[in-house]
Amino acid sequence: MHNVIPDRIRQFLVRYPPFDRFRAADLDRIVETARIRHLESGEIIFREGTSGADAYFMVFQGGIDILYQDSLIDRCDEGDLFGVRLLLAESPYLATARASEESLVLCLDREATRTLLPRNPEVALFMAASFASGKRNPDNPGSASRMLSRPTTATGSTSLTSLQPVQPTQTPVHCPPGTPIRQAAKRMEAHEVGSMLICNEDLHPVGIFTDKDLRNRVVAGSVGIDAPVESIMKAPVITCPPHITMMEAMIIMLRHRIHHLCMTATGSQDSPALGILSEHDLLVAQGNHPAVLIRDLHRAQRVDTLAQLRQQADTLAQDYLRREVSVLYIARILTEINDALIRESIRIAARELDWTPPVPFAWMGLGSEGRGEQLLRSDQDNAIIFSPPEDPGLTNEVRNQFLSLASRVNAIFHQCGFEDCPAEIMARNPTWCLTSVEWAERFHTWMHTPGEQEVMHANIFFDFRNVYGDTTLTDQLSATIADALAGNKIFLSLMAKDAVRNPPPLSFFRNFIVEKDGEHRDQFDIKLRAMMPLIDAARTLTLYHGQFDVKHTVDRLNRLADLEPQNRSLYQEAAEAFEILMRFRAENGLRHQDSGRYLQLDRLSKLDRLQLRNCFHPIRDLQEILETRFQLNLFSR
Repeated sequence: MHNVIPDRIRQFLVRYPPFDRFRAADLDRIVETARIRHLESGEIIFREGTSGADAYFMVFQGGIDILYQDSLIDRCDEGDLFGVRLLLAESPYLATARASEESLVLCLDREATRTLLPRNPEVALFMAASFASGKRNPDNPGSASRMLSRPTTATGSTSLTSLQPVQPTQTPVHCPPGTPIRQAAKRMEAHEVGSMLICNEDLHPVGIFTDKDLRNRVVAGSVGIDAPVESIMKAPVITCPPHITMMEAMIIMLRHRIHHLCMTATGSQDSPALGILSEHDLLVAQGNHPAVLIRDLHRAQRVDTLAQLRQQADTLAQDYLRREVSVLYIARILTEINDALIRESIRIAARELDWTPPVPFAWMGLGSEGRGEQLLRSDQDNAIIFSPPEDPGLTNEVRNQFLSLASRVNAIFHQCGFEDCPAEIMARNPTWCLTSVEWAERFHTWMHTPGEQEVMHANIFFDFRNVYGDTTLTDQLSATIADALAGNKIFLSLMAKDAVRNPPPLSFFRNFIVEKDGEHRDQFDIKLRAMMPLIDAARTLTLYHGQFDVKHTVDRLNRLADLEPQNRSLYQEAAEAFEILMRFRAENGLRHQDSGRYLQLDRLSKLDRLQLRNCFHPIRDLQEILETRFQLNLFSR
């Protein structure tokens, strides 16, 4: 008899990050080693100061309280990870985890996951970012100390110890006590809120109803869906006055072990409700955080919400750049944010179309998105790969279904600020919505009968990356391409020839080469003249070594430094230059609210011009390696 438990665990895990990003085979290993543990209310999972656990945990059902020195600092609900400290650091737990109610938790094998993280870098990044945030890693009491005492370093953000008042982000969505639960739930869904006030005719709060109450009481079957909402509401409501400080709000929540405060006109229950203040509001008030943005993207149900959250990501990037955070870290964080946006856009589109995929498929990011280098919202570059249907005669019918999905997804991206690709390299284009067999044939054609157009397309599509869907399809395509490239010296030489088509960005007289005409006349094209030569050279040389698993240009250059010790210093210099160029472009784009591609040199300081000029040094040397290694003097230019 088929064991349904592993299937249930898998279906549960893939609903939540980061498990939706594991390779399929690696997720199988996580599921294989997972076990479910039943907890009674009040039962301890681990204690502060202990160590040696062989698992980290995820709430499967119920809730887990996290306590530091007997004070509640966080509460984990369904899908939340906790106890990840021992996954990432060899040190004791710094907090206690206790079941707040009868619960089920998934015990996930620590060592099995550790061995898989190097092969799943996006998962490793999520774990590290989540651990550092302290919000969903509450076994680190640094989360409590940060929230209660340490000011953030973000420009313009405020510490919870300040007297800065905080305002609720939610207007008081409410209903009278006799409202049927079904109707109350529909109202919550319509307003995209997780809680609702129950108010009398004077708008005085008499209770509060949350999605957790709906899950634990109604879905569990103890209360009927048509019962009045007052039968399961929590009462009395904890209230606070207007203009409460963040510190005061947090203390009240901790004292009463609650996640929401009702703000009223006088601060008492006997006055009209003004709004709901949540833990989320307090976290956001401390400054933008990627973990919050990604979580909210996964919860978003509407396109305008996605667009708003993506705008917040630009603010986050600007803040990080101002604080001199590593540009590679910023790029990886924004890649995670963009990936979450893409996945939720696909889910929203599928829901709008009332559609389920007829065959396995994957959404591929291309270009800067595929390389994980997208700091700004640039043009869309994406494609779809899908399994051939069992009946070949149905291929075009299946393709049309994916094209309908892609058209809606591309439109959602556009609403979120990602312009359409001028060359129409987008998944809605039938040319780039292909079966796995068709994609293999397409790459074979490009590599064995190459022309200028074929080399250009190959360069774009060599940087593909699975963003959503079946990783088996993209893994198999990668393997097919790697096999076809092995020993294909002619095609690699053509790639090298294409990579040196742009000369170093300085003229004979050491002046910047700028645009001669058009709307960008006398401006410097940092993408075409400085970044693309490094991107193209790094791609060609790593493919020459058969390294298809690295995509980011800096990662490629670092890999080359290991593969060619004799050129280590050059590759390291090129990697540093590319990071500086990424920062220049991002700062310029955020300053002008565009792609940042064109620099006005007369607005750069003397120091900036010097730093930019120094970034050009490795370009000529890399192009000389390409010219020598691939004997480009034998090719007509």
